[in-house]
Order: sequence, then C-alpha cells, then structure tokens
Amino acid sequence: MPPFDHDPQQKLLISARSNLSQRLRDLASIEERLIHTHTRLVGIDEKVPFLRSAMAPIQARASAASALTSQLDAAIASILSVVHIFESIHTIQGKLNAEDPKHDLRKYLAMVCSMERYLQTIRDIYPSSLDSLDEVLDFLVDTKLLDPYSLTMLGDQLEQSKYLNPHQEIIKKDPLKKALLKLEEEFERLLTESFRVIDLTKHLTSSVGATGDDETTE
Repeated sequence: MPPFDHDPQQKLLISARSNLSQRLRDLASIEERLIHTHTRLVGIDEKVPFLRSAMAPIQARASAASALTSQLDAAIASILSVVHIFESIHTIQGKLNAEDPKHDLRKYLAMVCSMERYLQTIRDIYPSSLDSLDEVLDFLVDTKLLDPYSLTMLGDQLEQSKYLNPHQEIIKKDPLKKALLKLEEEFERLLTESFRVIDLTKHLTSSVGATGDDETTE
C-alpha cells in the first residue's frame, strides 16, 4: 500500500482544497470591495438631495437665461425691423432728392408711394418694438438676472424711449417736400407740353359771315 502523501486521490483533494481556499479568499476580497462600494453609494445617495438643493438655483438661472434668450431674440427682431425701415426711408429720400422725375416718372412715383408706406409702417411698429423691450425688462425684474442698478438704468432708458415719436420727428423734416415739388414741376411741364392753343378767329369769322348772308337773303 503506497504512502498516504503519495496517494494520487489525496493529492487531488489537497489541490482542490487549496483552489477552493483561494476562491474563498477572492470572494471575500470581492465582498469587501462590494461592501466598500455600497458604503460609498449610500453616502452619495445621502448627498443627492443636498446636491439637488444646491443645483436648483443654478438650474433655475439656466432655465431663466434660456427663456430670456427667446424673448431677446423676439425683441431684437422687432428693433431690427424698425432700424431697417429707418434705413429704407433714408435711402429712398436720397434717391428722391437726387433723381429727376422727367427721366422716369413711373419709377419716381413708385418711390414716393414706398416712402409713404414706410412712414406709415414706422408709426405702427415702433410702439410694439417698445412693448417687446418692456416684456424683457419685466422678465429681468422677475428673475433677478440683473442687479438692481442695471435694471433701474434700463428702465429709465426705456421710459425715455417711450416719449420719442420717430414718425413725428421724420414728418417734421418733411422728407417728401422736395420730391412733391419736383412732381409738381414735372406735371406742369407735361401740361405745358400737351397744351395746344386753339385759334377761334376762323370759327368766329365763319360764324359772322354766315349770319350776314342770312340777313342779305332776307
């Protein structure tokens, strides 16, 4: 009978026990790491409400800033429309002053009509552009995205703008005065060129002769 420590089966059992012990140690290490990870997760989970509370103002400001961007885009678009009309009025006025209607009367009349339309438009859209700025200012006040001093300055400037009336200011300068004088002169010229003097002397002589013949016959 072979010695005990030379028994193949015994060697297999010893090796299996050694492997099992190593696996158990590995599992114990994994369990320890899992416990440590769980402890950290519990700590993080406990901090989440505090993090949410801390992030709430930042998230609120971010949301307010996004909403402000939309309102500013709308206000800027409205203001740009006003600026565009001012530029168009200035451009057309320059053309009306520089050009002569006798060269192209139809084109000149079209520019005069465009000027009148722009003057009407600026009167209509300027108040609405101020309303859009007023809404932006109210939003800034509600969300406190700006400091009180800046809000006060913006409010004062907006109030001053409300007393302006660009339509009346433009009308005072009478941008169509020169153009209308040119048109008046052109129409007078056209009437003069189209006017034809009718000589009534012949008709009067013929009429008088015919009357005399009738009296002689009688």
